[in-house]
This record gives sequence, C-alpha cells and structure tokens, in this order.
Amino acid sequence: MYHAFKTAVLASVITAAVTTGAHAQVKYPDKPVSIIVTFSPGGTTDSTARVFAEELTRRHGQQFLVENLPGANGSVGTAKASTAKADGYRLVVGSPNTLIQNPYLYGDTGYTLESFTPVARLAVMDFIVVTRPALGIKTLQDLVKYSKDNPGKLNFGSAGIGNTAHQAGELFKLRTGADITHIPYQGGALATAALLAGEVDVLFNTATEVLPYIKSGDAVALAVMSPERIPFLPDVPTLVEAGVKDANVAAWNGLFAPAGTPSDIVGFLNAEVSEILKDEKVQKRLFDLGLRPTNPSAAALAKELEAEKPAMIELVDLTGGPQK
Repeated sequence: MYHAFKTAVLASVITAAVTTGAHAQVKYPDKPVSIIVTFSPGGTTDSTARVFAEELTRRHGQQFLVENLPGANGSVGTAKASTAKADGYRLVVGSPNTLIQNPYLYGDTGYTLESFTPVARLAVMDFIVVTRPALGIKTLQDLVKYSKDNPGKLNFGSAGIGNTAHQAGELFKLRTGADITHIPYQGGALATAALLAGEVDVLFNTATEVLPYIKSGDAVALAVMSPERIPFLPDVPTLVEAGVKDANVAAWNGLFAPAGTPSDIVGFLNAEVSEILKDEKVQKRLFDLGLRPTNPSAAALAKELEAEKPAMIELVDLTGGPQK
C-alpha cells in the first residue's frame, strides 16, 4: 500500500520554477534558521516541522532549528513570526486555521494572511474520531446515543479554542446533536495525553497524534473525517459511511516566511522542499506519522489559501462565531 501511495505522491510533486544557476547563486543560508512551531512539542505541527528541519539541516550544513512558541491556538507564535526580519532566517509553519481563521475568530492577533509569503505546502493531516477504550463504545452511532443518554457526562479535548480539532468536534455535535463538552489544551499532544489519562473521553484529532494509540489499543477509532478512507486505517469508515453527513474536516501545514522575503530565498526554500518530498525515506517517514505528502508549489499554496477563505470563515461561524 505504501509503494502505491509513494508512486501517487511522486506523480503529484511539482518542481519549483527555480533554475539550477539561480539556485546556486542564492547565498542562503549562511547562519542558523529558526522554524517557529506554534503549538507544543509532540503534536502534528511539531512532528511535521521536525521532518523538514532535519532534512534541510542535512542538505546544507546550517542548522534549521524548530522553535516552539505555543499559545492562543497558534496565534502567539504566528504573530512573532510576522514581526521577524524578512530575510529567510525566521520561518513559521502555518495552516488555514492559524492564518485565516484565527484573525477572524479572535480579532486582534497582530497579523493577517497578508503578513506572510507562502513558501511551500508540507503535508496533509487527516482527522479521526477516537474514544478511550474504557467507555466500551465501538461505533459512531453508539457514541452519539451514549452522549444523549448521559447528558453532560462526555467531554472532548482539543489543541485550543478555535483549533481545527475544536471546530471538528463542534461541527460533529451540530450535525448529530451529540452532547459532548469541549475542554481546550495547549496542543494536540496534550489533548491526546488527556485522553490516555482518562481526563477526556473523545478526540477529533489528527492521525499523527492518535495513530500510535489506535495501533496499541489505547484508543478506539470510530471514523475518519476525510471524504474517503485513509491508507493508515483502511478498515475505519468515513463519517458518511458511519451515518454523519456534512461534517468532514481536513487540514494541512505549510511553510511561510514574513511578507517581503526576497523571491530568490522563497524560491530556494520551495525547491528544497520539493526535492525533500521526492525522497522515498522522507515519504515513508511522513506516511508512518500519519501524514500525506502534498504538492509543494508556492503558487498553488497561495491560490489554495484564497480559495479556502470562504469555507474557513463559514466553519468558524457554524461552530460558535468570532470571539472578538
């Protein structure tokens, strides 16, 4: 299955439009580069960043260092990145959630989507509905029924108020009428730890954070929130297959630089990510983390962000609206 997936990924990768000559002329990097991760260590964003940071370091001899700056659903670290000098030495891993939804949700984050230059999309994250085994719940419909029969008893954890995992849970509640209370944490890894400790009952979380515990039997997968079944869990049904419509949620992470970063540096980084994503070992590493490699084109990333704006804003409105 992995090799078929690998072939599909290789076919989809588009090499950035940077000539070999231009690539060689970029005198970058000549000192360490910081990649800001806006959530706590151990989560999906952190895991994604570390794969690419390690590969960039290996390829160039200069350190690409992950800098964790969590808080306010990713807004703290993203705001910090927006004020960095536009020279390519401080980057950030961002997503539609942090770049589009947070400014709309919170009002004064200190940045907007226009504060950044897209560099490359890194990986797609699939979301999974999981419960703790002690509940004895085996299907999505059982979860909904249990929550209604026991109002106020169930809760779910997320990486923070307004995070995609939070929105996924609220959208699920909206579509099913399930009675599940939200408890926010400062990262998906902490929310997952809470499930394992019995502090929360349900997660609507990424495959990266819950896949190891599904495999070990410490979490029970009820459904995937993607339109199709995912290769990591081929026997787990989609929401639609489990009887829930219009509640799909997916996300991705990308690499961004402060607005005004020179185009040769952006092009250099995009070309590097493109090459990294062609590496079979990297593809397998991402696959094993529950991540799907993606088209890294900077131009495609910019267009996709613009195209996703309406749906991202609508999701905020559906799941509680701005907190301004």
